[in-house]
Amino acid sequence: MLRRYRLGRLVAAHADRIETRAEGAHFIIDGTSGRLVMAVTRVLLELDEHTLYVPDECLPGQDEALELIVELSHEPHVSEELRDRHLAYHGHMRGGVWVCGEIVSGRFGDELFDGEDLRLVNELAECEARLCRACNGKAAELSTICHQRFGASGTVVGVDPFGLDVRVGSHVRRIEFDGRADSEAAAMAAIEQLLRGERA
Repeated sequence: MLRRYRLGRLVAAHADRIETRAEGAHFIIDGTSGRLVMAVTRVLLELDEHTLYVPDECLPGQDEALELIVELSHEPHVSEELRDRHLAYHGHMRGGVWVCGEIVSGRFGDELFDGEDLRLVNELAECEARLCRACNGKAAELSTICHQRFGASGTVVGVDPFGLDVRVGSHVRRIEFDGRADSEAAAMAAIEQLLRGERA
């Protein structure tokens, strides 16, 4: 769920539950730490308890959402690089306070998870930009696979050992590899195989 979606609903409440607020959350994952990065309103940030539903509490056709208890903080400072990455994913810079969200725990249906189990550190983080450029450099092949799967052209904005994040219009869509790619060479081979297979 965290790899597939970059949109959710962030719900915040006082500990006494007297005041509750909710807003849409456009987030990315910091591949070096596994923290979630997003911009939120100051009013929501100042409340005590924060729960992020991914993709949403009541998305049509979605039976359940991943429910994450997160601790939001604007320290450490969200770097310019992460803000640019957020822009690549979502196509706009949202106003508000930039924060990192540490996942404390999660629930999906009847299953409970520790925050450590949900921390998605990207083993390809150091070479991710190169892999994105390599993907987008194969414009014809990428356009073919995006049109076949999504009905429109797209831009690769993220690569991890399990697949690609592709921005199609205002949405981020997911293309999975057939297997896991744990190195830059393995990821490049998986990308080439994926694009060749879709063209064949």
